[in-house]
Amino acid sequence: MRDDLFNIPSLKSCLRNQLTSNIDHRNNDEAITKINKAIKKYHLENKVNIKEYVADVGAVQRKAQIYALASVMEGFNLSLMEATSNGMFGVTYDVNYGPNELVVYGENGYIVTFNDTEMMAKKFVELFNNPDLLQEMSTKSYELSERYSEKNVWKAWKRLLTDANKPVEYVPEITHGIGDQRKK
Repeated sequence: MRDDLFNIPSLKSCLRNQLTSNIDHRNNDEAITKINKAIKKYHLENKVNIKEYVADVGAVQRKAQIYALASVMEGFNLSLMEATSNGMFGVTYDVNYGPNELVVYGENGYIVTFNDTEMMAKKFVELFNNPDLLQEMSTKSYELSERYSEKNVWKAWKRLLTDANKPVEYVPEITHGIGDQRKK
């Protein structure tokens, strides 16, 4: 079982560093059994709260601070994008694609070496022990997420569609110069 998929070892490290905040964990039903085993393994029953599904994710995210992502691999992570657009900032592993596109290190989150649960925990502790930094990064999350706003994405699509509809100038075939390079 890979406990690190659910940030449980990082949470345990936070507690060793006297972090007293409770952690709310949301995940799908399929993962709950594994999460509960990891919570028991690290004796976090009184610190980790497994929450039910909510329809208004944005309302929950606007009350939260950190979006922890411990994926093995990602595409473009919509849940991380949604979290940053609601003022949360990401603490995530360095995996291909998604998180690296969304998290600007030190501005709206941190990207830590894959599987480095201790470093992830250090980032949690650093943030929770520094309320000014928490606020600064939250504000920056709102700002940086604007690049993916409906308005800005639509502008990018319109530019692409306009460019795609431009006539292509005819370029005649090159018949001289370096000679015929085809094998005969």
